[in-house]
Amino acid sequence: VVTDGVAVPMLTAAGFRVLSEESGLSGRGTGPLVVIDPLDGSTNFSRGVPWYATALCLVDGEGPAVALVANQASGERFSAVRGEGAHRDGTRLVPSTVERVEDAVVAISGMPKRVLPWKQFRAMGSAALSLCDVASGRLDAMLDALPDRHGPWDYLGGLLVCTEAGA
Repeated sequence: VVTDGVAVPMLTAAGFRVLSEESGLSGRGTGPLVVIDPLDGSTNFSRGVPWYATALCLVDGEGPAVALVANQASGERFSAVRGEGAHRDGTRLVPSTVERVEDAVVAISGMPKRVLPWKQFRAMGSAALSLCDVASGRLDAMLDALPDRHGPWDYLGGLLVCTEAGA
C-alpha cells in the first residue's frame, strides 16, 4: 500500500492512467495505461522470504509496450521494450532451450489437477518474477493453476519480458 501511495500519484501526475492491484483505476483520458503491482509476492514479503517485486507495464493501443519488474529483495531489474528485447540489469535475456517437459524445471502457481512429468517444479510466490526467470532461462516454463486469483498486474510486465526475450 505504501508503494502504491507513492507510485500512483507520480504516474497520474505525469499524465498516465494507472491500473493498480491495490487502488484500482486512476487518472483520466485515453492515453497509455500503466498497470502496476506494487508488491507481487506480498506473502513472501510479509514472511521474510526474499522473493517479491514491483511490476509495471505500460500498455498502449497495441498492447504491452514497456515493462519493468524489480526484485525488491535482491535489487535485480528486468526490463523490456516492445520490439527491442528484454534485459536483466542491462544484460540481454536468453530463454532456456529445453523442449521436453520431462527435462523442464517449471514454476507453478497453485497445484495443477494433474502433475505433469516435469523434471522439477517450483512454487515461488511471485508470478512476475517467475515469468522473468523463464525469460532469462533460469526456469523453463511457468504454469498457473490458479488463473482466477491473478490479475493483469501479476502478469503483464513478466509477459512482455518473456515475449521480448523469445520465451
